[in-house]
Amino acid sequence: MSRKNSSILIQLRTEHAPLNKHLFRIKKAESPLCHRCGQYEESVQHFIMDCPAYANARRHMNQKGGPQTRDFYKLLSESKLLPHLYQFLSDTNRLRCVFGKITPPVLKEK
Repeated sequence: MSRKNSSILIQLRTEHAPLNKHLFRIKKAESPLCHRCGQYEESVQHFIMDCPAYANARRHMNQKGGPQTRDFYKLLSESKLLPHLYQFLSDTNRLRCVFGKITPPVLKEK
């Protein structure tokens, strides 16, 4: 996995990703609310699993990755699901302003 993708994953796992909930906590955003739906705090879980603005990207991830991609904790921890997570991140462009283009890792065959 690339250094950039490792950094992204660690930030997602620790809730230190550049999303409004974290940015508000460190006084870098005016509100913790999601900038796309405006209904809930933009936490990592809201962004990946719940925000209606990203429903199409989430649907694509779930179709390609199967039912396990619907489990937030598995999605962030199981290596076989990470390419689907990174594709979701790439499809949404939400983190692009910080990380640039996000390229999903290619799993190596055993």
